[in-house]
Amino acid sequence: MKRSWRLAQGTVLRLILVTILAGVIAWVLSMVLSIPYFIGVAMMVTRKNPSLMLPFVAWQYVASFLARSLAGPIGTIAGALIYYDQRVRKEAFDLQLMMQAIGSPPPPQAAAASSPGAVG
Repeated sequence: MKRSWRLAQGTVLRLILVTILAGVIAWVLSMVLSIPYFIGVAMMVTRKNPSLMLPFVAWQYVASFLARSLAGPIGTIAGALIYYDQRVRKEAFDLQLMMQAIGSPPPPQAAAASSPGAVG
């Protein structure tokens, strides 16, 4: 938890905004996908037949599921990107990866054996 708090220092506003943005995206998708439901409500009111609502109510559940399934990963991906960005900035994680890609330095014994004063 201490590490999480340390990584989040200075970026709390960005994390909150990403969460709000993911919620707004989910809400907009839900509203767009709910248009057929609103049409069904209008048909039920004008025709005074509640049985017309059944397929529209079913679609509303499907639309809600689709909206959350599409918007949920967006927020998760954004959070992961912020995490890695903070880790690179605050812990120099990118330097660790570069050092691992280069390889480890030669052992001290090999460097001493190759010196000009060594007898061998």
